[in-house]
Amino acid sequence: MTAAEPRRLGLWDRVRGMLLTPGGTLRSAAGEHLGPAELYRSHVIPLALIPPVCSVVGILVFGGFQVASVGVRLNPLGAAIEGLAGFITALLMVFALALVVAQAAPRFGGLGDRGQALKLVALCGTAVWIAGVFGIYPALGVPAAILGAIWSLYALYVGLPEIMRVDRDRAITCFALILLAAIVLVVARSFLMAWAAEFGGPLVAA
Repeated sequence: MTAAEPRRLGLWDRVRGMLLTPGGTLRSAAGEHLGPAELYRSHVIPLALIPPVCSVVGILVFGGFQVASVGVRLNPLGAAIEGLAGFITALLMVFALALVVAQAAPRFGGLGDRGQALKLVALCGTAVWIAGVFGIYPALGVPAAILGAIWSLYALYVGLPEIMRVDRDRAITCFALILLAAIVLVVARSFLMAWAAEFGGPLVAA
């Protein structure tokens, strides 16, 4: 680290910052030189493991979840396969969404830097990954994931001007375009995870 380069934040500092003060944390991170490999190793992979691990533990301990007041039971093998698929697709989704951000930002006065886009998406995923802790108790998993996703999207909106240098008065339009792409990716990921879970056997009503 050179004298001109800002101090790099550790994983805990990044998590705390993204949960409490995402704007300031992203502003500080804009000048950090984090390559894709280091970013995945030090931030994405450790956090992306939280939702699948906690979800599998929750299913093994509590046996399943509820859909419209109907108990649904997923066998341990299906839960493990679904968790693995969720982890792998989360890593791919970060990369894919970063490509979208890098393509969209220049259209709104911002940078087309893929490295910065990957940094933005990775940091903004913090809240939704941390919310995965509540997957240990399946009844809380979905509400927590929704709240985490909302906070992550807010951080993404805040981070577009800070990291991608998108014009502030055009950031909402850029964000809307990226949001549409994110929804498509989330839907595709959900289908892949459901398909993967079927290899462990069908869902059973409890």
